[in-house]
Amino acid sequence: MKKIFEEIIASNTDVNYINATEGGIGIEGTKIKTFKQVLNENLLEKYDYNSFFNDFFRNNGENYNYKKILNTITDLEHKIDKMTKINNSRIVGLKKINRYLEKKLSINRIEKEIVYLNKYEEELRQIDAYKNCIKFFMDDIYKIVLNKFKYEGEDRKESIMSSKSILEIISYELKSYLEFFKTSIIESKQNVKL
Repeated sequence: MKKIFEEIIASNTDVNYINATEGGIGIEGTKIKTFKQVLNENLLEKYDYNSFFNDFFRNNGENYNYKKILNTITDLEHKIDKMTKINNSRIVGLKKINRYLEKKLSINRIEKEIVYLNKYEEELRQIDAYKNCIKFFMDDIYKIVLNKFKYEGEDRKESIMSSKSILEIISYELKSYLEFFKTSIIESKQNVKL
């Protein structure tokens, strides 16, 4: 997978690539930053969440029900915690598949694990905050990953490796997004006065 990313980067020299995996593999041709740095340095102008919340609280002053806002933020925090737990379970399952591959277990067993891991995406889609917000922010990433790694051939092992790669990339990206949203929510709660 590392080699594929490096080939893409090498063939697209007009694009600046940032590696924000925070502990992932070093990919040649990328600038290393934390996810928070990327959001603050590269995406803050496009998605200025802190400014939105600060303006909201400043403009609504005493006329707004801060307790209701705090309850809404706290509810969203619980939903993010639930999404994090589901996604972490998927990551644990992916590590299990890696062990199966290392032990050269049967393709059938590994296929069953991949199918089982897809249930976590279904669980995530049951959460409104995922379906209506997180998935929206990650839509471009999903499309790029699916277009790059989707395998439509007959080789079962290649199909498994493709599915595993897609699930790994999406899971770790989702983990980064959830961490960012959790941090933003904590900061938002500090802005709310009861």
